[in-house]
Amino acid sequence: MNIISEIYFNGALCLKKYKVGKYNYITLATGNTIFMKTMNEIDIVCNTCKKRVHKKMNSKHISNLYICHRCSLTGNRNGFFGKHHTKKSKERIGGSVVNYNGKNNPMYGKSVYAGWVSKFGTEIADKKLHDWKLKSSNSHLGTKNSFFGKHHSAATRKILSKKISMWANTAAGKRHVSNMGLISASKSFRITKPQRLVQKYLDDLSIDYTINGLVARRSYDFVLKEQKMLIEVQGTYWHADPRVYGEFKIPLNKRQQFKVIEDELKKKIAEGAGYKLYYIWELDIKNNDYSALQGVINEIQIGSN
Repeated sequence: MNIISEIYFNGALCLKKYKVGKYNYITLATGNTIFMKTMNEIDIVCNTCKKRVHKKMNSKHISNLYICHRCSLTGNRNGFFGKHHTKKSKERIGGSVVNYNGKNNPMYGKSVYAGWVSKFGTEIADKKLHDWKLKSSNSHLGTKNSFFGKHHSAATRKILSKKISMWANTAAGKRHVSNMGLISASKSFRITKPQRLVQKYLDDLSIDYTINGLVARRSYDFVLKEQKMLIEVQGTYWHADPRVYGEFKIPLNKRQQFKVIEDELKKKIAEGAGYKLYYIWELDIKNNDYSALQGVINEIQIGSN
C-alpha cells in the first residue's frame, strides 16, 4: 500500500506500508524497512501549505492526506465558512469584550513566574519554570530544529561575521559587551575542570594569583597583579578553538562568533591597562601540555632574580 501523505522518519521518506501476519512495516526511500510500532515521531508535510510538521505517529497519517491545523480552519473546511453573525449576535459579542490593555490587564507589570509563585508557592513555581524551560529547549533540538543538518555557506558566514563585528563596534554593541562583563563579574562563579587543573598547576609552582579577578571592569580567569599578567582558560567550544572551528572546519555559530569578538575586546582592554594576556586551550590542558604558560613562568623567574 502506497503512503498518501509525504512522511519522513529520521529524515528518510516513507514510501510504502505492507503487512506480514498481524504486523505492519514501512519501507523507506533509503531501502530500509521499519517496524511501524517503533515509529514514535515523524515529520509530515501538509498537503495544502506544504509546511513540514513534527508529530507523533498515528496510523491515520498513512492512509489519509494530512492537513495541518491552520489549513483545516481555512476556506470551506471551516464550519463557519460562508456564514455571518446576525446584528444581534454582533452587539452581544461586542458588549462582552473586556479591555485588557495596559493596567487593565491583571498580569500588567508581572511575570508568569510571579503569578505561579503567588498561586502555587516558590517550590512548585520553580518546578514549573524548570519544566517549561526544558520543554522549550527540547522543542528545537535535533530534527525538530528547522536548521537541522544544514550549514551556512562560506559567503553567509562572512556576511554574519561582518555584521556582528560592525554591531560590536557601535555604541550599543560596546555597551552590551561591557554590561555582559559586569554581570558576569558580579555573579557567583563556578570553576570549570580546565580552570581547576590550571589552578593546581599554578599552586604547584607556588605562583600567587587571584581567580576571576577584575581588570578595567572585566573579569579574567587568573590575575597576577604583581607581575601584571593575566591567564585565560579557553574552552574548545565556547571560545572556538581555531584548531577545531573556522574556515574549512566546523563553522562558528553566532554565540561563538560573539565570543571571539568579546575575547579580542578583552585582550585590547588588558593591554590598555598594562597587562600581558596569556591563553591556554582546553585541548592542551587535556593533553597535559602547559607550554602556553611557559612565558608566565619565565617572567616570574626573571622578576625574582
